[in-house]
Amino acid sequence: MTSAKVAWMEEGKAEGIAEGKAEGRAEAMTATLTKLMRRRFGKVADDWQGRIQAGSAQELDAWILAVLDAPSPEAVFSQPRP
Repeated sequence: MTSAKVAWMEEGKAEGIAEGKAEGRAEAMTATLTKLMRRRFGKVADDWQGRIQAGSAQELDAWILAVLDAPSPEAVFSQPRP
């Protein structure tokens, strides 16, 4: 194998690992927010769950912090977008 091909394969491998880590973090944040919402407010409505699933990493982070003080589930999602 040529050194260019090896470098290309290594680059692809590194990108795949980085993507996998980002997906894993997003899944963990989604699970954490869902658990916190369930603990604080009871059942997580389907529309809230859909919003959680569609949230960006920045939104999930903001919502995780918001759920700690929010008086209602609606208030969690009404926080200004990051």
